[in-house]
Amino acid sequence: MALQIREKILEVKTKLLMELITEDNSFSNEIQEMGLKAINAGPGSQELRDYMQLYAASPDALARLMAEDNTKGLPGMNRARAYLLADSTCGTETVTNFGKNTSLLLDAVVP
Repeated sequence: MALQIREKILEVKTKLLMELITEDNSFSNEIQEMGLKAINAGPGSQELRDYMQLYAASPDALARLMAEDNTKGLPGMNRARAYLLADSTCGTETVTNFGKNTSLLLDAVVP
């Protein structure tokens, strides 16, 4: 199963990094706003689903990101999901760490 979550994380990170060389931080502001809404709304919320959809190339990927697959309860996966959400609060000055603790693990095949 190729979830391609890492590729989607890198796409978002690239857009965020491109804002470092411009005066326009609208995308990073949007990511921050979506992430903060998701954090405040909590697990299972539509706000969290909207945020995680940014990194989902397929329904299977969204299920992984929402812990609606066989990875629910796995500590490493839960940690990666939490970091991906926590990364949303990063501004352009800290975006170089975006996805650092998440992108490889979330695509892992889990029996």
